[in-house]
Amino acid sequence: MSKNVLSRIAGDAGSELYSGAGTYKTSDGSLKKDTVAIYVREDQAAMITSAKAVNNNGTTYDLAGNLIAGNLKAGDFFTFPHPISEIVIAGGSFIGYQA
Repeated sequence: MSKNVLSRIAGDAGSELYSGAGTYKTSDGSLKKDTVAIYVREDQAAMITSAKAVNNNGTTYDLAGNLIAGNLKAGDFFTFPHPISEIVIAGGSFIGYQA
């Protein structure tokens, strides 16, 4: 996916690079609020070990599926219907896009 396409997706809301193992949360400011999409920057097996989102009612829920513990490839792009509130990565890096 080209940088121009990603720029159009992010629009004026922006994006942020997250790199290295860690827990990124909106509650402590380590994850930007309103992050609704991620772009994987490098191949990483089991990169994401946990991810949570908050719906419009304030209910937190776990994100499931191939994203968690999946073998992610550089260029993988995921969007979510609600902002991510917390994401735990074992390594690698991703770009988070805000709505």
